[in-house]
Amino acid sequence: MARFSALSLVSRAVAALLDEASTDDEFPKAQFPLLGTAVISGVGADENEAPPGLGVSVFPYRVAHNAQRRPVLPRVTADGQRFRPPVLLDLHLLISAWASSAFEQMRLLGWAARMLEDTPILTPGFLNRWAVGGETVFGSSESVEVVAEPLSIQELLAIWEVNKHRMQPSLGYVARMIAIDSEVPVPDVGIVRSRTFKPGVLSE
Repeated sequence: MARFSALSLVSRAVAALLDEASTDDEFPKAQFPLLGTAVISGVGADENEAPPGLGVSVFPYRVAHNAQRRPVLPRVTADGQRFRPPVLLDLHLLISAWASSAFEQMRLLGWAARMLEDTPILTPGFLNRWAVGGETVFGSSESVEVVAEPLSIQELLAIWEVNKHRMQPSLGYVARMIAIDSEVPVPDVGIVRSRTFKPGVLSE
């Protein structure tokens, strides 16, 4: 179970995965940035951020509570301290290919889809590489699964509503069940070891 910065690390890690897997021989000068709504819409973006002229972008467009809503037990540390249960979140990502030609866009998008399918599990070691200041966000037994999420044309249009004329060929993915830890401790009231009953005696 991870700290609150887990969402940012997963987003960055997916972009970094594609970046590190690319080769100059196959896609020279390609870029693989993590983009926000400001960059996609072209409004209020940092001057150092922009869609790539050639490459694949990762756009985290939605965060939602995991729909499975399975019971989650409180977190227990090695010394026995208990904390409130984590919240389970799904991070929805839009993977888009950018190029000056449709032919190159399809090459990029096909390559990215194959790479994400071949590497669906983000390990804690890889995720923690992108933490600020070397912070350990994911524990040694924690990982994140990234799976394909088919999107209808209506859903794609809704995502690109912020800037329709910039709409690019895209695929949907979701990083499932990212557990965000709580730092609120649960008081330990002790274990009930025995109870004494007095038959025939009414309690006051």
